[in-house]
Amino acid sequence: MIPFPSFHQFEVIRLIGSGGMASVYEALDRKLARKVALKVIHPHLCQNESAVERFRREALAAARMDHPNIVRIYDYLQEAGQNAMVMEYVPGTDCGSLIKKKGALPFDFSSFIMFGTALALQEAHLHEFLHRDVKPSNILLHRKNRVLLSDFGLARRSMDTHLTLSHDVAGTPGFMSPEHVTGKKVSFPSDIYAWGVSFYYLLMGRLPYDTTELAPLLNAIQEGRICLDEAVLEKVPGRYYAVIQQCLMRDPEKRIQNGRDLVIKLEEAGGHPRADLTPWIESVAGEQPQEGPRARPQPTLLYRPWKQRLWKMAVPVLAVMAALAAIAGIFLFRGSGAKPAPPSAASPPETVAARHGRAGEAGPGRGPGFGRAFHILFALGQHRDRREIRGQDAPGNPHFLAKGKAFN
Repeated sequence: MIPFPSFHQFEVIRLIGSGGMASVYEALDRKLARKVALKVIHPHLCQNESAVERFRREALAAARMDHPNIVRIYDYLQEAGQNAMVMEYVPGTDCGSLIKKKGALPFDFSSFIMFGTALALQEAHLHEFLHRDVKPSNILLHRKNRVLLSDFGLARRSMDTHLTLSHDVAGTPGFMSPEHVTGKKVSFPSDIYAWGVSFYYLLMGRLPYDTTELAPLLNAIQEGRICLDEAVLEKVPGRYYAVIQQCLMRDPEKRIQNGRDLVIKLEEAGGHPRADLTPWIESVAGEQPQEGPRARPQPTLLYRPWKQRLWKMAVPVLAVMAALAAIAGIFLFRGSGAKPAPPSAASPPETVAARHGRAGEAGPGRGPGFGRAFHILFALGQHRDRREIRGQDAPGNPHFLAKGKAFN
């Protein structure tokens, strides 16, 4: 079993998923007492400057956007030779997992998910970023019925998108546009094409091509051979169907041009769709731990065995001492019930030693077997009584205070 990565501020809880470039972990931020997702680049790629740069670029792209439909980036870590992104934790599942377990989705659910994705693309395109990897597994579904677009690992600024086969053609083949497959210039319409393929995948549970083999699939994409199932017409209203068709045009100039235009087209086709995906999300992600109340982080304590043993010994000793003190208090209380009369002028004052000798005599509540261990305590109690009497007899004496609270 591969050990979890270690970070000073974060406690790694479990592995959420792993891809070709990085693994994503659920973790607890010890300082802020909240769950986060840690995306950690694979150790064997840490020495690959190109991979690390791509990873850092993803963090920069997502961090510049603050949108409810885009997974937030909190921080970027470089610690002990590890590179990681601290991201918003999304309890739930992704559309790819949902389709695998539930099959094709109803139109209401599909349109709700893809409208949220269109809003995310609108935000990215407004910041001049291409996602370049829009697909169902990168569309996350929060337990609170939120749709979030994640994984900007292939994102690039729109002015830096002229790629060739000899350099960098990266993406998921089934969701790539014709110009992306051939290594030509990619642009905002390339993301729109991937959005259209993803919408069809949610509706039908498969890609809009007649093959799944890699080489024939790439040829079909390059030639624009889209095979839309007639069943789509039965599930999708006509105006929405027209939007999907326009997104899947082979020529980028004939497609919807960017995320903003896509949102406008969808609003014209049917407005902002509403759907409650919570039961579906829970049924797929039910085996994952529910997100309960956030626990207060426990402070880090230094473990000192000798102190622990000392306290284990001190507890019974303190208990015995308390019991003895209680017994002594009972005897003192019973013994001091009748206060002796004030000393007269004729008789000399009785000394503490004399009282100590008389303490062993038999009397009410005191037998000869009382024990010499308590005679001293009893004598001190009698000495306290004498102080109280002297304080009452001489209230003006500066060397004594009433009730024996202080004396010189």
